[in-house]
Order: sequence, then structure tokens, then C-alpha cells
Amino acid sequence: MRKLIMSLLLLAIVVTVAPAQEVQGDTLTVSDRQLIYLWGTHEERGYACGFLLGEPIRDVFEQYFLDYYLQGSATAYAFLRGYFSENFEVEDKYHQEAAGIAAGMLAAGHDPWCELLGRDLDSTDILVVNAIVDYSALSRLPQVPQLPDLGCSSISSWGEATAADPLLEGDLVFTRLLDWSPHSVLHDNHLLMIHFPAEEDEQPWISFTFPGLIGALSAVNQAGVGAFLNMGNNNNGYTQESLHPVLLTVRNGIEAADYDQSGHCDTADPVAALMDELQLSGVLVHLLGSLPTEPQVIECNLEAEQSQRYQADNTVVTGDNLVATNHFRTLYAPTGCYRYNNIVSSLQSDPDITALGQWDLLGSAAGTVSNLQGVQYIPATGELLWAVSDSQQPGYQDTPAHFYLDELLDLMSVDAEPVLPGGIEMEVYPNPGNAQFHLTFNLARATTVTVELHDLLGRKVARLLDETCPAGQQEIEWQAEGFPTGLYIATLIAGEERTAIKLLLLK
Repeated sequence: MRKLIMSLLLLAIVVTVAPAQEVQGDTLTVSDRQLIYLWGTHEERGYACGFLLGEPIRDVFEQYFLDYYLQGSATAYAFLRGYFSENFEVEDKYHQEAAGIAAGMLAAGHDPWCELLGRDLDSTDILVVNAIVDYSALSRLPQVPQLPDLGCSSISSWGEATAADPLLEGDLVFTRLLDWSPHSVLHDNHLLMIHFPAEEDEQPWISFTFPGLIGALSAVNQAGVGAFLNMGNNNNGYTQESLHPVLLTVRNGIEAADYDQSGHCDTADPVAALMDELQLSGVLVHLLGSLPTEPQVIECNLEAEQSQRYQADNTVVTGDNLVATNHFRTLYAPTGCYRYNNIVSSLQSDPDITALGQWDLLGSAAGTVSNLQGVQYIPATGELLWAVSDSQQPGYQDTPAHFYLDELLDLMSVDAEPVLPGGIEMEVYPNPGNAQFHLTFNLARATTVTVELHDLLGRKVARLLDETCPAGQQEIEWQAEGFPTGLYIATLIAGEERTAIKLLLLK
């Protein structure tokens, strides 16, 4: 699926909504997967996210975080919110992004009311849910119910392990399974979030996530560095101040153009970000980039020094492989994990790894009914596979969608020459609209006119006009019934002149 993304930045027309703030984002569906593109500052990206995904954000917060994760306890949530406000320190950029989400929800008319809390959701609620993986250490407290498992597993293979594969030829391949406790609202809201920061010290990056989670759970940046977070099996502390939500910590290292100021971006950047902050709960972050940088797993916990684990630290895993489940291997003495043991047995049975073989290996050795998402990443080619769960089957059994990192992170990529605004002016009303759009333009002379509609993949979804038109004012209609919500590009070609305009369809 090459040349994936239709140009946005070359188009000068801007869609505005009350209160006259530009919506710098768009959603689209690819292979039944939902993608959201966000560009601008943190506040602008947050606003677009809230505007476009307000209802799913509220649903994930209410139905998963409050009703399921906290067992519908308003008292437990009040405790967590107070604990978060007192003990976590979050940068202004994330406060601005969360405030943007709340403002975007209101501007789009999404109902922010939360029945359990008896009030509208606010920006603090957005930040509180982004510390969801940090609260495991609080399960021992009487104010917090027993929290559900947030499991994961992952494997990276390279060198001799992949040398026999004619496609990899020694290159690195990585596969990860996200095994959070399943819930219908998560099955319905898998999300690939794609950021294009306006900040000079940040870089584009992608995140496999759910609406409202703005941190880096499963993320890859433009430099090709990937970070995938697993929960640990040891949580030591719960009263420490100056904590930082670990998903936002990993995001700091992934989103920064050069976090450690080394002159280039590599896995040392998220490592430095993790070492700069305190993590409330134990986590393992599987980090990788292009070879010769070797994959590593950084193990972190509040009351222990971080540990960086490499292939050389393997005791039972054979070959050029690195494995992570939810059990520490070097920060603490290893304990039993059936998934880890199954992976070890599979590698011993067949040490030669292919991309498809690694996917099947992890699924058969560590796949569970609670698997929500499967991700595979090959840094050398930028290939990404993404499988998701539904109510009928876990994610690892799904047929994955196929993407390329460079296409996801290149808004300037087009199949043909960019369509630039020309001498003809085209207007559209209403815009945004929900059913019918009227497009008008004026011709100086009779000529053949073509008007086509494309989605953000560059795919032609409709031809609105293809005929000779007389001089003067022209009007055509687009009946948008049956088309999904999203941003569309209407392109007009009249003789040697051409122009384009964006149409925002909201349903």
C-alpha cells in the first residue's frame, strides 16, 4: 500500500468550527481500522482529537476506566484523582493537550456529561486516565478495588535468528501482543493515532492506542525508534511524590527529536526519559530501532534502579532474540511465566525466524483470549502489521492490516502531482456538513470540467462532474449518504486550471 496519504499541507483551504478554531486533524478508516491524523501544537492536536473523537473518548473513560477498571466506584475514582493531583507532576504541554481535548469535545457538540461522577468530564480526567498503567501499585490500598490485569508479551529477533529468511536476511523483526482485560468498548475503539507536532524539538510519531489515551503504549517515531510498554510483576511503592505517568514518560522519549541531546535519535532517548522520572508501578519497555542498534528491554520500578536488559543477559532464551512478558528478568530475580517459557521452548524447537513465523510463534506461545492488539514492526523496511480484537476473537487471530511507516508519517506523499490551488475559485457549503454539500465555481469560458472526490488515502471515492460546462456560475452537489465521517478532497480540473478544496463530513 505505497503512496498512502493524500496531501493535506499543500491545500490552502481551512475548515473552521465554532469557536472559530481550526480542526487540525482528520479521521479515516483503512482495512476496518480507525486512524486519526493530528497536526499542530499540543493544544491544537488535543482540540482536533476531542472534536473528532469526543464520544469514543467519553465512552472509554466511562465504560472501561470507571465502570470496568474501577468497578463503577465513584469513591475509588475520587481517591485516584486526588492521588494523581497530589503526587504526579505533568508538563504544561500535556495540560494544554488535555484542555484542548475537553474544548474540542464541547465545540463539536459531544456530550461531556458523566453520570457516575455527576458532572462534565474535564482536562484533569483526561490526564488521570492516562496514568491507568501506574495505578497497579495502589491495588493494595483499601480505597482502590482489585484492578484488572494489563498484560503484554513481545519478542525481537535479528542476526543469526533471521539470517535464513530471504526477506529479512538478518534484519530485525519485532512482534508484540497487548493483553489488557477485554471489554466491548475497547473492541469497538482500536485506534492508530498519528502525530505531526508543530514544536521544533519534536518529531512525527504513531501510537497504537485507544481514544483518550495520549501516551505511548505501543509507539514508533519518524526516526524508526519503537517503544512498547509491558507491566511488571513487582510494585514496591505507593507514597512517593514527584511521580510521572509512565505512558507520558515514554512519549517524551519517542516524541522528542533528540531527548538526550546526543545529536541523533535512537533507543537511548526513551531510556533517558525513563531515567529522568519516577515510575509508581513496575514496567518493562521493549525498545528497538534499526540495526546495528541492539534491541533492549528497560526494567523500571519506583524503589529500584532501572535495569537495561540485552541479548547478552539471556539465560534461557537462545539465539539473537530478546523476549519480554510481564515478569522482570534482571531488576529482580526471575520468576515463572508460562508465556515466557512457551516462547523459550518454541525458539529451542526452531531457531530460524521469519516475520510470519515470529507472528505465529508469539500467538501460539503467548496468545490469550484477552489479547486486544497485535503489532509487528520491521525497522529496516518500516513495515507495520496491526491486528485487533473484536467480540468474537482475540487480536492475534485477526488478519492484520499492513502499513508502511514512511507513508503514515508523510503528509506530502501523493500518487501523482500535487493538486495546487489555481485560478478558479471553488466554494462549498455547508462545511462542515452531514448529508449534502453544494460546490460552486465560476468559469470565464466554456470548457470541459472534471470534479472528483478523494479520501485521504488518495483513493477516488466519487466523480461529481465530467462534462463541458458553459461560461458563468456553476453549481454541483455531493450527496454524502453512505460515506463515513472524515475529511475529503474535492479536485476541480478545467482546461489547464485546477484547484482543490477540503470538505469535512460529520455524522
